[in-house]
Amino acid sequence: GSTLTITAPGVTVQGLSFQRSGLKPIDAAILVRAAAVMISGNRFERFVRGVVVDNGANVMVTNNTFIGALDDMPREHSIGVALLNAPSVRVELNTILAVQIGIAIDNAPRGVVRGNVVSRSETGIVSPLIAGAATILGVTATFFSAALCLPSASDVLIDRNTLTENVTGIKLAGSARVTVQGNLIEGQRGDGLLVHNSAGLIVQDNRFERNARAITVGGSGALTAQRNRFANHETLLALLTGDAAVTLRGNDIVHYRVLLASEPQAPVVVWAGNYWQRGWPADWWLGMQLWRHDRNRDGFADQPLMFDGVIDQYPALRPNIGVQPASMPATNPALWLVALVAGGLLAGVLIRQRKG
Repeated sequence: GSTLTITAPGVTVQGLSFQRSGLKPIDAAILVRAAAVMISGNRFERFVRGVVVDNGANVMVTNNTFIGALDDMPREHSIGVALLNAPSVRVELNTILAVQIGIAIDNAPRGVVRGNVVSRSETGIVSPLIAGAATILGVTATFFSAALCLPSASDVLIDRNTLTENVTGIKLAGSARVTVQGNLIEGQRGDGLLVHNSAGLIVQDNRFERNARAITVGGSGALTAQRNRFANHETLLALLTGDAAVTLRGNDIVHYRVLLASEPQAPVVVWAGNYWQRGWPADWWLGMQLWRHDRNRDGFADQPLMFDGVIDQYPALRPNIGVQPASMPATNPALWLVALVAGGLLAGVLIRQRKG
């Protein structure tokens, strides 16, 4: 059975160390079945299940450390924190290393997953609870069929987490009204964000850096990605078969190898107001074109332009996020042209003087 099962409301578990606990998929180091419980400042090592919240509202899991395996080889089916039936639960400021799943979300309306670090794991955050051929509380399924077995996340905020060096950062299947914002999703060997059959998904103000694929979308539903920074990806957007409505608006898109990879009958993507950076001198020439087409000087081109086979309806002249990169043209690219010509003339004069 589970090492510690909590059935009384208002309990606090703080400052304990759990080793080799929750070693079966039906057990946990701590199993919470009560409301208003706090799990804080504990350490979990070499487990299969760390903390499982099952039928507990207003629970807080915060400032804990979860190390699934000391050799960085995650145990099969291992999960740091699992939310089975957990309204208004907060999972905050935890460090989770070397597990199959960092945080698994089933039925957790009004839940908040904020400020956690998940690294060197298979998947950082997943909903529903199954990723791969995993089992929890006797239910087995594959990830894309899991929505038929267990309810997925709805009305959940995934905010300011750091997901690094995993296979996948975030997986969502069958989810609704989930907001993914302010996260650092860096160095995933697979997908930064993998979405299937999810509706009302808002992805905003995140930093996607150096992932094999930044975002993969399939099935039905709707995803809006806005004010994100996408930098240094092998593939920026991958589309699987489906009819999802996908919009990328007001993002910074920087240095990618493949912009868009699509399966047959993949969704149509709307691109609008994105800033594009691909390296000098292409960026300088692009800036000249954009400035020429920005007649009202609002920082956006007045007509669509094509980038590697996709059309941005009104591309941005300047980054939407953060400080203007050094390789980007000045607000008025004509000034750069004047400076370039003047510099060339001055160099010519100096050369002639030295020869004289």
